[in-house]
Amino acid sequence: MKKVLFPMIMAILLLLLSVSVFGNILANNRENGEDIQYEYGIVVINGEPAYFDPQYLDNPDVFISPDYAKNIESDIIKGGKLYFDSDESIVIVEDVKKEQLGSAVAYMELKYKVENRTLYLSEDGENWEAVIFRVIDDKKHVDKYDPSITIYWVVYLECKWFKGEYEIISIPNA
Repeated sequence: MKKVLFPMIMAILLLLLSVSVFGNILANNRENGEDIQYEYGIVVINGEPAYFDPQYLDNPDVFISPDYAKNIESDIIKGGKLYFDSDESIVIVEDVKKEQLGSAVAYMELKYKVENRTLYLSEDGENWEAVIFRVIDDKKHVDKYDPSITIYWVVYLECKWFKGEYEIISIPNA
């Protein structure tokens, strides 16, 4: 009897644990009755893009859109590349050459946090500035300049350290 009872108790405990974990996963995707999805750095609530959260990026590099960069008069684009390290909650903001968007000429490291559905940046971890966010293009498409890259979103980001239209991309050939 004891040999049968122990495995049965263990099976029931595993079943209860599984139901509890699955219930928590569902609860985490439903906040106040809202359907929440995480799509390549964009948090989508009830089917609408709501805010940018770097924790959910597939690729930590976010680049200024080449089409947007063409309209910038300066030879140096402030914040032309953003690298998000979600483990350390930092973003490295690189200034790049307009003619070589991959060439960093200067950079700075900022702390970031996401609170109340808003991305905030700070130099010192005490004074935080909200990053303005809006979606420019939500249609997944192949990059016209490099067909090995898929662009998932084009978003507008603005704060005192950078502003522009940024592409959230795949890792090449992924």
